[in-house]
Amino acid sequence: SANKALEAAQIHTQLGEAYMQRGNLKGALAKLQLALKFDDSYVPAHTVLAVLYERIGEYGNAEHQYRRVLDLEPKSGSANNNLGAFLCRTGKVEESLQYF
Repeated sequence: SANKALEAAQIHTQLGEAYMQRGNLKGALAKLQLALKFDDSYVPAHTVLAVLYERIGEYGNAEHQYRRVLDLEPKSGSANNNLGAFLCRTGKVEESLQYF
């Protein structure tokens, strides 16, 4: 059911965050990808995954995740800000301005 899928996505996202905080980035990546297999529209999983990809230098994947969050929540201030800040950090300052 949809509820069970959402619950599984939440649990795997929390585990992914915990692994990330402990420095187990490979474990975190696996849990976050699993979370999205359960519910691809679960924004927190995409957000944490974006941060993880950025941390390990996979900027293309990070940008994809930040943009996915914005697709899911176009009016979200934090989604716009997160993408804008990411673009700034990666040298795309001109492009970033529209998200602030």
